Amino acid sequence: MVLNHIKFLIVFSLLCNSSVAQRWGFGIYSGYASNSFDAFGHEHIRIADGRYSGFDAEYQLDKTFGIRLGYTRQDTKAAPPCIAIKSKTVIERYEFGFTARKAIVQDKLDWTTGLGFGICKLFGELDYPDEVKLSTSFNAGLNYHISRFIGMQLQGRLLQFYSAAVSACNANQLESASFGTVVTQGSVTAGLLFSIGK
Repeated sequence: MVLNHIKFLIVFSLLCNSSVAQRWGFGIYSGYASNSFDAFGHEHIRIADGRYSGFDAEYQLDKTFGIRLGYTRQDTKAAPPCIAIKSKTVIERYEFGFTARKAIVQDKLDWTTGLGFGICKLFGELDYPDEVKLSTSFNAGLNYHISRFIGMQLQGRLLQFYSAAVSACNANQLESASFGTVVTQGSVTAGLLFSIGK
């Protein structure tokens, strides 16, 4: 039911604003994500630094605001605190969010911010108590427009996901505690922007 409301809001926004923007933006980027830390001070899962890359599709409602869909992938290593050796892990994020921009130099340089909500999934050699996790992200940075249709971006990102805490573990099983934790990472990325439409 919630998904139906979100779909309705997206379609309604696109229809209401089609005469204003009718412009799509696409971003491809790559960079580096830091080691994780626990927002509550208890490290229930450790993620190593590593390569971070992604793809965004944005519909610009007007010159200031937009709706964004994003996919990111991080190749890293991760482990619960009771396991000393981190295993190879891939973290994939699928997020829906909103963007805002403010021109610094008209039609050349923009300051942009964005907020995303969605899920992330850990693919690894270890079995985690909850492999699919709720995620959020916040990004801010600069977009430089080489022309109307192509540009470059530099972004800083704050990445978070909610995870069940590990209360105990042995060689065969990880047990989930009744409370959770928020795992946080920072990242820096650079990439290309492509735009189509009016």
